[in-house]
Order: sequence, then structure tokens, then C-alpha cells
Amino acid sequence: MTKPATAERTSFFFKHTGRVLTAAFLVVLLVSSQLIYNQASAGQLTGQKFNILFIVVDDLNVSLGCYGNPTVKTPNIDRLAQGATLFQHAYCQYPLCNPSRTSFLSGRRPESTGVWNNITAPRTNLKDAVFLPEYFRQAGYYSAVIGKVAHEDFESDLKIDLAEDVGQFNTGVDHTEDLGDDPVGIPWVATDEADDQEPDGRIARRAVEVLEQHNNQPFFLGVGFKRPHRPYIAPKKYFDLYNASGTDEPPESWSGERKAAFVREQDVKHYYACVSFIDAQVGILLDTLQRLDLMKKTIVVLFGDNGFHLGEHGGLWRKQTLWEEALHIPLIIAVPGQPAGRVSKRLVELVDLYPTLAQLCSLPVPEGMEGTSLLPLLKDPDRSWKKAAFSMNARRGLFGVSVRTPDYHYIQWEFGEPSQLFDLSVDPQEENNVADDFAYGGVVAQMKAILQGWWKGAVPERR
Repeated sequence: MTKPATAERTSFFFKHTGRVLTAAFLVVLLVSSQLIYNQASAGQLTGQKFNILFIVVDDLNVSLGCYGNPTVKTPNIDRLAQGATLFQHAYCQYPLCNPSRTSFLSGRRPESTGVWNNITAPRTNLKDAVFLPEYFRQAGYYSAVIGKVAHEDFESDLKIDLAEDVGQFNTGVDHTEDLGDDPVGIPWVATDEADDQEPDGRIARRAVEVLEQHNNQPFFLGVGFKRPHRPYIAPKKYFDLYNASGTDEPPESWSGERKAAFVREQDVKHYYACVSFIDAQVGILLDTLQRLDLMKKTIVVLFGDNGFHLGEHGGLWRKQTLWEEALHIPLIIAVPGQPAGRVSKRLVELVDLYPTLAQLCSLPVPEGMEGTSLLPLLKDPDRSWKKAAFSMNARRGLFGVSVRTPDYHYIQWEFGEPSQLFDLSVDPQEENNVADDFAYGGVVAQMKAILQGWWKGAVPERR
């Protein structure tokens, strides 16, 4: 991937919309800018300093039982959702690990962080920023991250009480040689190890130790799981849930679409196996909270850092696109004392997490936050909310931005590359680009206007 040459490229959407804002929209934009949600006046759910268990799952899309997938087995995440608020339409700001994590940990969007790849250190352009776990440490919390919360070894850059990156849990586990045996599709290994011998199993159990040692004081504990990031590696019993632990190849007579369908089916099952493996580790964390009587004073947040393709759009895998599958992520927030089993259909973003958690714990929201506290939605999941969610991506030397509204998804690329518009009411799979359809001319103009205003023109109005 080619990184945009300068920060000025991030403003291309202001220069290439090709339209002048109408006076009416300017009025709306100015009013909206004045009404960027007043974090301090939103009201607290409680004056209590809740603990926070912050669970980040690498490449987790919405293939979960609680999100309506009838095949994947995720009883523990489903259990969490039953006692929480589930956000049906949550979006990452960048479909790649480091840019996404830098964004939600700093409370700033990628165009502000300047992090668009996996090698730029999060503090490169954020010298004085206080990242989310650091903020809670400054507020008197015991603050720790276990596993992949920041990207790879960037945990060591966090000024907190304890930071153990995912590499520290790989000792004694090396499946590299096994990966060459995969006959088709994405590399995978159904291991003979017990859960506690796999890196993610060790991460969960180390997190349990931290909970046991520090439950007598307010804590922020970030737990980051590596799977279902590929290669797909998990104990064999999870592959067996989907009859996917064998190494069968498609018959030699199969070719073309028939063979591709076989490969896709196997790869999806292997992805599901890893999701179920992580679900079991989440169960260990939830059981520990219950055993230590911490549920009534701990906020639990679980989400994916970005979405993940499972063969859609003609065979796409992984992420780093601006399609719905790469941007749409699960987000579940459980707050003690709040009604259980709520579902919000409003548009929310990962950049909203920082101000949300600050408010829920009765802390002032730091200046510079570019998300919106979700506290009002936690109180009323159906209230009016954001007009749009925004994401961006740099791929193959081109920089693009995405605007997702309740009814439409608009994608615009720089240097005159064709834009894309999808009418989600009739085309939820985003298969028919109607950007050049005369009937949608007004919608395209509207989406460009929203893009021109960027996120400041899409904040929720008072109610």
C-alpha cells in the first residue's frame, strides 16, 4: 500500500466535490458546527467510577449470533449482548489495524492522526496526545493492556501500569511449518493444543490474573485478541463445530466457480472456527467478572477493530476496501444498571468510544475529541443521531473516503477516479453502483455536500 505523500491529500474531498454548497446547507452546517455535541451537558448515567473491560478482537466482522448469523456459534458474546446495548450500525474509521487502533485510542480521526499504514508509530503526529488507557491512568485507575490493543508492539509506547503485547504470548507456540500444508484457500491450522496453550488463550488467562490482582481499585483493562485474523489457527474442537478440520480438496474435475465456491465455503468455516475460539476466551473473562462480583461495577466494551471480507464482491478477502464488509464492525457496550438487551440502529463510529467511556466514568471529556459520546444513545437507543459515519482508506496509491448514511453508501476517490453510490434500501450487498444514474443525481449531490462538511456537519442535534 502506498501512503499518501502529504497530509494535504487528506483534504482532497474538499477540493474535488465539484459543487458549491447551497445557502441552506451552509446554514445547517453552521448550526451543526455550533451544536457539536456538548459532552459536558449530556448528563451522567451515574456519578460512579466504573471499571472498564475493553475487549478488542482483530478482524472481527458481524458474523456473530447476536448480529443474526444463524451458523456461527458465539454463545458468550451473545450472552454479553443480552445484558448490553448492541449497536447494529457501527463503523471503523479505517479498515486496517494500526490506523483504526490509533484512531479509537486517541479519539481522533485518521485525517488528524496521519496514521494510514501499519508501520507508522501512533505518536508520530500525536506527540502530546493522551491515549485512552493513559487517560484513565491519569484519572487514578490501574491501567493495563494485554495482547493486541494498540497495533503489535506499539503497546510499549503507552504510559500505563502494565503493557504486554501479543508477541509475549507466543512462546512455545509455532505453527509456521503447518501453514504450508493447506491444500486450498487461506492458510489454517486445527491444532492439538488446549485453549490455554494458544496465544489468545494465554492472553485471556493473563487478563484473569490482572483482574484477580487489581479488582480492589478502579481499573481500565484492555484485552486484545489476535484471531480471527488470518492465518486461521485454533484448537481442533472449534473447527469440528463446523466440520472443517479435514484437509479435503475439491475433486480434480471441479474448476471455475464450482471450485471457488468450495474454497470459499471452507475458508468461511475456518474463520468461524476462530471466532468461536475467541468467543470461548471472552467467556472466561465474563465468568471471571461474575466470580469476582465485578459485573455490577464494570463497563464491558467488545468490538472489532475493522470488518473483514469473506469472499464477497467476486472473491474479496481480508479488508482494506471501502465496502460495507470492511467497515461494518460489531460493537457491544454493557453498562451496569442499564436495561438489558437493547439494540440501537443508529450510526455510530469507533472514534466515539473515547468520549463515551470518559463520560460514563464521570470524567471530563478531553479536548480534541473528534467523536461523539454515545451516552445519550445508551439512555435512548432510538433517539435522533448522526447523519453519517465516515471512513477512509489508502489503497494502491489512491486515497478514498466513505460516507455511510442510513439509506446510502457513497465512496469517493481522488484524482477523478469513478465514485460509487449504493442504495442500501434495495441493494444491501452493494452490487449496483448508481452514482452515474440520472435518477440518483440529487442523492449524489447530497452525499457530496455531507462529505464537504465532513464529520462536523453530521453530529447529532439536540433533542
